[in-house]
Amino acid sequence: MKKLSFFVTAAFVAASAVPSFLSAQGISCTTGFGSVPTATFGGTDIPNNAVAYSNCRGDTGAPLFSLNLTAHQRYDNAALTNNGANVFTAQAGQDASTGGKAVVGYAKWNFAWQVMGGIGIPYTYKLFYDTDPAPATILSKFVGVAGGTGDSWNLGMPFTGGFDMNASGEYGFTLIAYNANNGVAASTSIRVNTISTVPEPSTYVLMAVGLVVVGAASRRRKTLA
Repeated sequence: MKKLSFFVTAAFVAASAVPSFLSAQGISCTTGFGSVPTATFGGTDIPNNAVAYSNCRGDTGAPLFSLNLTAHQRYDNAALTNNGANVFTAQAGQDASTGGKAVVGYAKWNFAWQVMGGIGIPYTYKLFYDTDPAPATILSKFVGVAGGTGDSWNLGMPFTGGFDMNASGEYGFTLIAYNANNGVAASTSIRVNTISTVPEPSTYVLMAVGLVVVGAASRRRKTLA
């Protein structure tokens, strides 16, 4: 467990830094956060303008693979914001997608991952994450993924291992490429902070109307007395 904690912590620091060049195991990787127009995350209409990435090349300069992570709203739920780096903010609560797309137990937001390239070369890839809203939780859950693949997942999906969609807190995600000796060759990370839903303006209007009605009723009772 301590070894996993070291890997994930190091990966998060690397992805949080200003874009830089890293050299390890004979490859050179550029890490950063921004738009990745070629990233599809294995689907369509998934935003790719706020992506934590690690683009890696071999000794000859030829592209090897790219690791990409992002977070986005599920269908027409409220859009996420980010700090211009790899920290996103989402609304906690039940998926409120319209058009019959809402799923009970799903969150209003998804996280999306992609390994671009990396097929047929001696690297393996794992996606680490946590479902505990407590801060600085070790990313103890992981799933192996393949080069040339990607997807958009919701922590409410049954295979994630349990998740409270209504909890306010933070969730971490790290995508790591390992070399043939099981050493970390490259990584990228994001964090999603969830907050309680802020009432819509229409809700405040209804509350105000309710207070006026209650006040009027109270004055009427005093007058009749």
